[in-house]
Amino acid sequence: MTSLRSSAGRFMRRHIGPSALVLIYHRVTTLDRDPQLLAVAPDRFDAQIEMVASRFEPVRLSQLAAGIARRDFPTRSVAITFDDGYADNLATAEPILARHRVPATVYVSSGYVGGTREFWWDELERLLLGPTQLPGRLVIETGQVSFAFDIDNQAALSAEDTAVARGWNVTDPPGTARQRAYLDLAALIRPLAAADREAVLEALRAAAGDAAVAPRPSHRTLTVD
Repeated sequence: MTSLRSSAGRFMRRHIGPSALVLIYHRVTTLDRDPQLLAVAPDRFDAQIEMVASRFEPVRLSQLAAGIARRDFPTRSVAITFDDGYADNLATAEPILARHRVPATVYVSSGYVGGTREFWWDELERLLLGPTQLPGRLVIETGQVSFAFDIDNQAALSAEDTAVARGWNVTDPPGTARQRAYLDLAALIRPLAAADREAVLEALRAAAGDAAVAPRPSHRTLTVD
């Protein structure tokens, strides 16, 4: 088996060239709820980056792209990236990366930078999975979306109620009416243009009697600076 693997490795290097990994992250933090599975705990991220630094060849994404173009980059290359642009990329992830001398690239959703709203998926989580008061029949009508869902006995959720379902995420079957509403509404608005998506969120805020504009400190985005 070892000989077969070695032969396969030599074949790939000769005919395909070197290989590399791009590790895609979103957040480095600990959250009460993380239905989209976006967050990695700081201690786990530290262990992962330590392993990358000790066993692989960390490279900048630009270095990797240039190396791919000329089919010449270090063996066991690994590039680290972050999507979205959460503030914890700077506050929590960057010191860990710096300590291990591992570079990273952040892809920023520029429309949210320095804004007064959370990312749409986070706001959807807060309003539907958090301790909010909603009508028993949730109806949202906008130019692009017609949505009606009965949540009846889950119209009012307390902090204790939401704590029970804290570990639920989108890979699990929905166990409550609110979780089903979350999945259905997320699927409806994900492909929409930003303005149409915002119209749905505005209707959901109105249904919840929620006019808050300040993002939760745990869900802040990066600022321009």
